[in-house]
Amino acid sequence: MIIIFAINLTTSKTYAEAVTIGGATYTYTASKKELKITGTGNVTNAWQSHETLSNYKDTISTVIIGPYIKEIEEFSFESCTSLTIVKFSSSDKEPTTCRTIGRNAFKGCSSLSTVAVGATSNRISNKVKTIGEYAFAGCTSLTEMTTKGATTIEKAAFADCTSLRTMTMEGTTTIGEYAFAGCTSLHTVMTDSVTTIGANAFENCSSDITITLLTEVKYPISESGIYKIELYGKNGGQQAGQNYDGTWNKANGQKGAIVTGYVNLNKNDNLTTKFYAGGTGATSGNGGGDSKSITGGKGGKGIGIYLGEVTEKSKPIAAAGGGGGGGLVASCGAGNEHHGGNANGTYEDKYSREHKKPDDTNKSSSTTGMNGKKSSYPMEGNKDHVATTYYRGSGGGGGGYPYGGGTDEPIHGLASAYPGDSFVEGLFQEKELTNAATEATNVQWAESKELKAIITRVAEPKEPEIPKYKLTVNANEGTWSLSE
Repeated sequence: MIIIFAINLTTSKTYAEAVTIGGATYTYTASKKELKITGTGNVTNAWQSHETLSNYKDTISTVIIGPYIKEIEEFSFESCTSLTIVKFSSSDKEPTTCRTIGRNAFKGCSSLSTVAVGATSNRISNKVKTIGEYAFAGCTSLTEMTTKGATTIEKAAFADCTSLRTMTMEGTTTIGEYAFAGCTSLHTVMTDSVTTIGANAFENCSSDITITLLTEVKYPISESGIYKIELYGKNGGQQAGQNYDGTWNKANGQKGAIVTGYVNLNKNDNLTTKFYAGGTGATSGNGGGDSKSITGGKGGKGIGIYLGEVTEKSKPIAAAGGGGGGGLVASCGAGNEHHGGNANGTYEDKYSREHKKPDDTNKSSSTTGMNGKKSSYPMEGNKDHVATTYYRGSGGGGGGYPYGGGTDEPIHGLASAYPGDSFVEGLFQEKELTNAATEATNVQWAESKELKAIITRVAEPKEPEIPKYKLTVNANEGTWSLSE
């Protein structure tokens, strides 16, 4: 019987029979050094103290999480130093359902280089909503990671992942303190939803770390240095009307501005992004005709960046205006068709009018762009078209600082919505901090397509060497001034 038992072990290539703990079943396959976990329960660290499974903690190289596992609890795989691959089983028929990766779940798994969902590597399941404290801390072989849907990344979740170079967070709203501290290779951080970033979240990361922000958020500076600031205003919305024959007439919105410059920042300074809303496009009306009314494109949002807390009196150190919305398509009162649409901003990405910079005589009274206006005018009949009235609704003005863009009544062939103001006061033209920024050198009009701020540490901190100007900073209000 002893001989037969040994043969069974060899044939099955399984050191231990399947073991069920708390609704989760663990099966270790020797030939693959693979631990597969199935069932509907949670993964816990209880397997590490099981009389048989505990023998293989130091040999496991692959862990497969079944599709119905609900949670990976705290300490589940802590210090499994041979673990190289964690795979969440997922398919269209059986998508993964794991929602939480608990505290210290993979802490100290120094060989872990791949986290996969189905056939996609370097990704944590989009069902996971919380990544707990120290969950992947000390996973020194991870080089790239994407989270899709993890709303919270808790304290030190990826701390000391020294090989991690790129981190993309989609749907993440909260980044905890020290979340990426000690990630000495971390160069690129992408976010799209973050609203809270904890203190020292990026302490002791790469000396030239870049973070992209697409939201209004306070970004605490973890390392003193010279930082490059890039602000991109959002392009204005498109106006489009479909004709009876299925074709379209369109008016593309203007592109937003790009503003760049350099600033000297200290550890624990805060940079805060703020958006300036674009105006709403006007609806044309159609005079009761067959054509559908058409609405002008919404003005693009502008974006500003502030030093310190933002109050009503705060002034940004820089801002990029959003583009005016498209609005030169006319609804024909006599037929199910539209006319025009290539003069406001861009047409097939080519400028058809020179309204790239805000008109000083046509601005909003606040940072929000003006709402669009509408107009109508009669057209005499001819051999090609019956007499009719054209109805137009202009796009909204772009948001900006200190003022949003204005709007005109739409007239054939002329732009009717304007971009928001851009602004530069607290940035320098060069990273040596020897030239004060000016609007002419730091603002590129009508260049940006999307709303974002990119903040990059580019050099060690230094005292500004300004021969002619003295830089004054009021951190309480976030205002800057330059004086001789």
